[in-house]
Amino acid sequence: MAALSLFGIWGLAHKVTVLGLVLVSVCIGLTILMFRWAGALTGHMDTQGRLSVNKVVYAALGVLFGTFTVFSLGLAVLKPPQSLDDGLVMVFGLVGSVALTYLCYMAIQRFK
Repeated sequence: MAALSLFGIWGLAHKVTVLGLVLVSVCIGLTILMFRWAGALTGHMDTQGRLSVNKVVYAALGVLFGTFTVFSLGLAVLKPPQSLDDGLVMVFGLVGSVALTYLCYMAIQRFK
């Protein structure tokens, strides 16, 4: 994710677009979040009795992944996959986004 963020910044340096700014912002945010999670998992950051980041971050990620799920499901209905490979990619994407949405929901519910 960090490499993708750097690539996005490099792309924005050559041509600035609104979509590019949004995507690079999401990539940078996820990079920071993953580094925080890594710090919590390795013990470099004390997270006993609390989440590694604010609940708002998990809520925003849950909305992002939920939106992706609905968009992918709508795309699957409107334009079904043409091959088995396309179908597998779509199914794995849907299952992954549903799982990530549920994990974000569980993180929010863990510490009320």
